[in-house]
Amino acid sequence: MDIHFHMNEADYVSANWAYFRHHWLWFLYGYSLPIGISGAAIAVMLVHPETSQDAAWILSIGIGLIAYILIAHRWTWHRQFQRSPFRQRLVSATINGDSVRLSVENHEVVKTWSELTDIYESHRLFLFGTAKGKILLLPKASMSEPQIKELRSLISAKAMGKVKLTSAIA
Repeated sequence: MDIHFHMNEADYVSANWAYFRHHWLWFLYGYSLPIGISGAAIAVMLVHPETSQDAAWILSIGIGLIAYILIAHRWTWHRQFQRSPFRQRLVSATINGDSVRLSVENHEVVKTWSELTDIYESHRLFLFGTAKGKILLLPKASMSEPQIKELRSLISAKAMGKVKLTSAIA
């Protein structure tokens, strides 16, 4: 099965958010300090209501750090997309019983089904994740309904990792 599409930043960011949502426990580690600060502030507010004004400032610092980390993730994804060889170019994807292959001009990424540890489908794209945290994405906008069904069948038959597909109606 062959698909041709232009990779855009919105799809790239959507894929990263999807990966983030499915691997939230791993990302939680990066948020442990601001979550701890926020939790401690809430505990102080509950135990000592007379100090709630001071604790509210500490709580706002914790929430501000969480917001900063989220913005930093988004900015990192923007920079990664800008450096990507697939950025705003016509990408050729070949999916068969052996591998998923993305190629553009003189750059090619090939992942065998055994290398793909996570496969997710959203309303917007198919996301293929590897054990090293790398992702490949295939936007649904570039596929016909028969191609989407064929890809779901290939994933069901060949995937060896975690798979989460939407229903056929989606």
